[in-house]
Amino acid sequence: MRWVIWHVRIERPPEPPLVFPAWTEPGTADPGIAPAPEPGPAAPAVPGWLERLRRLINPPPP
Repeated sequence: MRWVIWHVRIERPPEPPLVFPAWTEPGTADPGIAPAPEPGPAAPAVPGWLERLRRLINPPPP
């Protein structure tokens, strides 16, 4: 006779709730944390290698 184990249920304790530090609350920033930098110039919409690949697959008309 052959025994087959179909599944094993492993009981895990419930995960503790996530507790965020107070400095993540709006208006309570830690003075030691630098402010986010200003956004720079926008990146090109399509990377150069992707544009070259598109032209290789579908060349523009002459």
